[in-house]
Amino acid sequence: MADTKKIILTVIGYIGIAIVLVATVVAVLLITFLNDDRYSDGSQTIEPVDPANFRYPTSMAGYSEYTNTSTIFQVMFIADNDNNNKDASDKRYTKVHFGLLSKVDGQWTYAPRDSKDITVYSEYTYKGRGVETSEIVQFFDKTYVFDDKTGIASELNVNKKEYYSRMIMADGNGNSENGAKHEWGTVVGNHMYLGSHGRNSTNLDGQQGRWEKYYVFKVNRDMSYTVENWLEVYTRIDTLLGITSEGYTTHEAVVYSNMKRKWYFCPRKVSKTNWVESVDNLERAGKYIIEADENKDNMKFVIDKQYNEKRCFSSVKLLPYNEDIMVYLKTYENGDTVESWIGMTNVKTGEVVMEEVSLGTDKYEGLEIVPLSY
Repeated sequence: MADTKKIILTVIGYIGIAIVLVATVVAVLLITFLNDDRYSDGSQTIEPVDPANFRYPTSMAGYSEYTNTSTIFQVMFIADNDNNNKDASDKRYTKVHFGLLSKVDGQWTYAPRDSKDITVYSEYTYKGRGVETSEIVQFFDKTYVFDDKTGIASELNVNKKEYYSRMIMADGNGNSENGAKHEWGTVVGNHMYLGSHGRNSTNLDGQQGRWEKYYVFKVNRDMSYTVENWLEVYTRIDTLLGITSEGYTTHEAVVYSNMKRKWYFCPRKVSKTNWVESVDNLERAGKYIIEADENKDNMKFVIDKQYNEKRCFSSVKLLPYNEDIMVYLKTYENGDTVESWIGMTNVKTGEVVMEEVSLGTDKYEGLEIVPLSY
């Protein structure tokens, strides 16, 4: 009898150990599942991290070169000069420009680094157009530029003054003969997001009927990607700004704060009436800095205090470790008249951090903050 009791107790003990082991395995698998974005719809709420302990993901290693006490930052821009980007031999090219943002005695200033400027040529065109580079993003250890005519994403080699095609994306949901019209890019965790104008494209007769520009590409480190439909996101923005089907917004300036886990949208154009080219060029610049949560919801806005109805947001980035400050490019284009500016603003208040400085008569549409050693 004693032996039987001993055997029963031993079995019960083993069963208890097995239960604990199974529970542990299940818990580990559950935690892995919840933290793996392959199984996530992106809607979970994550509290903002403590700024004092925040570190950028490895996908943004260049930003980690700075600290929360840095007072000098290097910026680089890339030009989209549309069809005015041919040399005397009809070869297509783009311009890459560098500069420094410096804070001295509480004041921010900009100084160009003209000696670092380069010109990059490419043979890739679509229907005779190409090398119209509208965004630049550092992603992991590489710098990528994006052509809004061909849909080609290329890796930029500054030292060799070359860039190399890495992938081609088709417009819309990816089933189009046209290349994707890349207009903005940002890094979210270990992914890069690329988007377009985000509106129902207007035909020459004023009718709206093309939906390709609502799609966004979510890019992995190996440059594979999936496509997301952001119609609801852009519709929320229109609703926030009181834009109906008679009007429109266009987007070229979107950035994600990995520190605050918030999205920022700075519409390039905002209109409550139908598109008219002459009016659009002169009076429809956006004046809104829109903040949304990590799920691109709960939106609110502040007014850009440097608003000028002719100067339109073309690219935005957040200052490393001080993500209440936004660095931006604005452009003006009307026929052959083009000009670009760089400025800085506070995303919470819209107040001026640095007054806008002219970058001259190239149309710079891509901006990135890079290490001083770059």
